[in-house]
Amino acid sequence: MNHLEAVKKIIAFDLAQLRAGLSSWNGATPDQIDRAIASVQSTTQRLIETLNAVEDPDEISVLIAINYIELKTQWIALNTKINYAVFKNGVCKTEDALHASSISGVIGLLETLITPTDIQTITDFLSQPLHRAA
Repeated sequence: MNHLEAVKKIIAFDLAQLRAGLSSWNGATPDQIDRAIASVQSTTQRLIETLNAVEDPDEISVLIAINYIELKTQWIALNTKINYAVFKNGVCKTEDALHASSISGVIGLLETLITPTDIQTITDFLSQPLHRAA
């Protein structure tokens, strides 16, 4: 994929649809939703700027995969935190839920720019525990 195709897809990301989804969270305030949307805008803008600086299709694929891994690891960590909060307290922080949902939206966007094989390879890698020498 060339950088212009990737950038075009990222620019077309539907923030209104994401905002509508975030608005469905019980107890979410407009300010919290605005912060989640701003975070997504910052993430996608940073990616667009990076992709615009690189025109090699192989490098574009690597950069998209790296950003996917970065966001996926953030989502995994946040989801773990949310799950423990729900287990311990019966509820999680609204900000955490909104942030996880917004990250998930960008992950879904990036998955349209990555091959299914690469997604599976990354998912398998991230689901494996780290092996450490004693």
